[in-house]
Amino acid sequence: MSDSPRDLFILPHFVGSGTPTLDPFSKGAIVGLKISTTKSDLTRGIIDSINLEMKCNLERLAANGIPIREIRAVGGGAKSDAWLALKASCFGVPVRRPRVQEAVSLGSAILAGSASGAFSSVAEAAQAMVAMGDTFDPDPRLHAIYRTMYAKYRELYGRLSEFNKSLA
Repeated sequence: MSDSPRDLFILPHFVGSGTPTLDPFSKGAIVGLKISTTKSDLTRGIIDSINLEMKCNLERLAANGIPIREIRAVGGGAKSDAWLALKASCFGVPVRRPRVQEAVSLGSAILAGSASGAFSSVAEAAQAMVAMGDTFDPDPRLHAIYRTMYAKYRELYGRLSEFNKSLA
């Protein structure tokens, strides 16, 4: 993946859009391709655009009185230090990775521990079993770049929305 963001945006709506727009007519798009665009640039564009898409959801939560002070990353994507660092810089908040990243398995163990009586409550089991690992803090320089990119990214869906409906 390229070392720095490019003016390359991928609208990852390959089966319509998810939250926050929930638009079944939206389509995927790549905007900003040039003859000099490399595979590394495309990889970075995909990662950055997925993060920018998630930022749309975080912005909606904040607008509805739910401030986001940190993100906790679980699952397969949580294994990539590079991706978590980019998420932190894009979102402008720390991203924390639990020591156990398989949330479903850990959640099952927490429930089993509580149900079996090993712990007096789900809260006690979670307190005992959930431990945080690495924290990725935002890079202020990169966060400033992502703020500018986010404004452009937000325009992309709106500009393509009517066109995409005409393709349905």
